[in-house]
Amino acid sequence: MRETTNHRANYKWIALGIAATSTVLGTSDFSIVLIALPTLTDVFSAKTSTVIWVSLGFQLISLGLVLPAGRFGDLFGVRRVFVGGMLVYAIGMLLAGLATGIVPLILARMVQSAGSAMSNALASAIVTSAFPRQERGKALGILMSAAAVGMMIGPSLGGLMLGTLGWRWIFLIRVPLAVGAFVLAVILLEKDHQRENKPEGRFDILGSITLFFAASTFAIGVNRGSSQGFESLPFIAFFGTSVLLIATFIIMSLRSPSPVIDLRIFKRRAFAIGSGLMVASTMTVVTLSFLMPFYLIIGKSLSPAGAGLVLLAGPAMMIFMSPIAGRLSDSFGPRILTPLGLGTAAVAFFGLSTLPADAPIPLILVMLGASSLGSSLFNPPNQSAIMGAAPPDQMGTVSGLIPTLRNIGLITGIATAEAIFVANSGWSGGSAQGADLGLAQRELVIHGIAVTLRVFGTIAGIAALVATMRGDDPNLRRH
Repeated sequence: MRETTNHRANYKWIALGIAATSTVLGTSDFSIVLIALPTLTDVFSAKTSTVIWVSLGFQLISLGLVLPAGRFGDLFGVRRVFVGGMLVYAIGMLLAGLATGIVPLILARMVQSAGSAMSNALASAIVTSAFPRQERGKALGILMSAAAVGMMIGPSLGGLMLGTLGWRWIFLIRVPLAVGAFVLAVILLEKDHQRENKPEGRFDILGSITLFFAASTFAIGVNRGSSQGFESLPFIAFFGTSVLLIATFIIMSLRSPSPVIDLRIFKRRAFAIGSGLMVASTMTVVTLSFLMPFYLIIGKSLSPAGAGLVLLAGPAMMIFMSPIAGRLSDSFGPRILTPLGLGTAAVAFFGLSTLPADAPIPLILVMLGASSLGSSLFNPPNQSAIMGAAPPDQMGTVSGLIPTLRNIGLITGIATAEAIFVANSGWSGGSAQGADLGLAQRELVIHGIAVTLRVFGTIAGIAALVATMRGDDPNLRRH
């Protein structure tokens, strides 16, 4: 009996370790590539509007597959789909590191994203099944921390690799970790058990496909608008198609007995506001991650390694503040902390938009730290509010909706930021080192960054005002 108990105690931490490794790899993949975008424009002699798809393509595939992957786990076995995802992910990452052109790199990133969606969609399920009910909150909290760590270490690790071993190693250096997680999952994760009762209903594949193409056509439309003009035919065609697909998706979801997302839950005020704020906050965070490498490498002529070290200020603040903010959210709830966090981020954005090329590094560090402080204050209470406002019979759906909202924010934010930045800076690729550019060109790049930061600072400010309107929802349950 004691041996069985010890086995379960050991197994739950093994399962958590494997799931956390998958989560760190998946979330770091987005942020680690952002700092390489200026370098990739130079290496492949490609425009920013093309290179951006190294990141944007990853997010589009993830958005389209994360919900189906969760359903596939229910139908075919959580372990089986998770292990398959880790294998696909490792293969995609190896292909990305060996890519000989920008198109093969983009395609390899899409393979990576498919594997990431399969494994990360089921990481929570693996942890939930391994831990007893009274310990699941603690375990899932650790898993959430792993996701944050992945987003934090990406830019700094990417900068260090770019400055030392080269861009290929932002992928190759992580292949052994992915292969190791795959092997451990095959050997150590418990096999799926046959269940007598299959999950009721079928996943709304048609709705998922419609949502995927709605997001894709929107992102492509914004991308084409930035390079060809927002009055151009490609922008109008893609954006108009996106609007029609979104309307179609809403109608399909309302009529479907088992929709991808039950839109009726958005009638709950706390849920609707919390979901919208999550999208807005993610848009602002990814914008800063996209712009700061350009400012540091092009505007200030720092090396990629130097830029990566500067960008550690944000992660350091989040590592310190996130646990504190989590405890504060249990005491004070979302009504105070969410507007305070968004407001702090807005102030930081406007402050960063005023920085010239010769701004002192300590001042930049303070501004980046303030932005991360805002994110740390916002995220824990807002996510708690979303889950607290969810109907009891839809907790799983809402849990799956949270990464979907984040992905929508990432895609929308980076596509919009790229469009505004290019339109106001005229930047379309070229040298990845600011010292190789003339003063006028560098100042134009800094101007484009400043305009983009002010736009998203305004978005954060408006979101802060909306957060004050959350109110006391009768469906919001404190945990």
